[in-house]
Amino acid sequence: MWFVRPSGRMRAFTLIELLVVIAIIAVLIGLLLPAVQKVREAANRTTCTNNLKQIALATHNCQDAYGNLSPIVGPYPTLTSNGYKADGSTQRGVGTPLIFLLPFMEQKNLWDEVIKPGGNSPLGWADDKYSYTTPVKSYICPSDPSVGPNNSCPQNPGKPFAAATSYGANGLVFDKCTFTPGTATTLPSAKMANAGKLGLEWDGTPLPPFHYTRIPTDIPDGTSNTVFFTEKFTFCASASAKYSNGQCTGPGGQVDCGGANWGDPLLDFFAPVYNMLPAGIIDTTYTPQIQPRFQTTCDPMRPSSAHSGVILAAMGDGSVRGVSGTVNPTTWLLANVPNDGQALPGDW
Repeated sequence: MWFVRPSGRMRAFTLIELLVVIAIIAVLIGLLLPAVQKVREAANRTTCTNNLKQIALATHNCQDAYGNLSPIVGPYPTLTSNGYKADGSTQRGVGTPLIFLLPFMEQKNLWDEVIKPGGNSPLGWADDKYSYTTPVKSYICPSDPSVGPNNSCPQNPGKPFAAATSYGANGLVFDKCTFTPGTATTLPSAKMANAGKLGLEWDGTPLPPFHYTRIPTDIPDGTSNTVFFTEKFTFCASASAKYSNGQCTGPGGQVDCGGANWGDPLLDFFAPVYNMLPAGIIDTTYTPQIQPRFQTTCDPMRPSSAHSGVILAAMGDGSVRGVSGTVNPTTWLLANVPNDGQALPGDW
């Protein structure tokens, strides 16, 4: 029996057809990529919201345990806790709010390391495990583009590198503040009561009296109307920033080069705090920054958000809200002052 072998060959793609297919795939990828990025950012924003809610709830648990909140910087829960001496001869026992919240953030083991005594160093900077370098997952927003390798902040002077955080405590809540309404010629402002004794900017030893905020006594405007925590990049600098071996100059950064590290125990430019620099006097110019370029157009003295169009804020009642980047500057200030006695404007 005879079989006839087909004489034709299978037709191959021409170069033009191949290019057309590649172009179609590229278009599809281009259409899908923004959608994937939106889904990813939505998930990151949800995580960030949950982190802030956990921090706010930990604040209330702290209040329940001790009857008040920690000062913006200083010893806690008492004036002599963890070796602090009121004469300013040592920095032992000194810390900032995110440090004191560790036991209420399911970080009891880390807290036990932080409070180990060691010379005259503040909390977390004297133990043999370098506690300040340990990342705390709930203190980091996955959208924060400035977080360094291994969740660190390599720009903060000194080694080993400090661990990152993406959040800051409101200095006007954790230190007693005085509100001054605006006039026809002046902006409204708020001043931290103990600003002159807190060692602002230069890693100075804070001195008493310290203010231990009590909820609700010291929040007369209402916890639902007062911001306790908001977002603040791990690293934040302007184009004028100067560096030495990749780190900000100065012992704790400088006015144009700073950020937020949860284990920073003093009120320098890397403290996990906002509304406290440059001199403890805050007015309507200290508004949130929405998606600044963290290496060139970021002001370390102001809150900063990586989310599109909003910054997340944890209110004193434990709720978290997205505040528009176009919020009126006066409205933002009033929402951060716990005792201004004014109703929040309609754009809040």
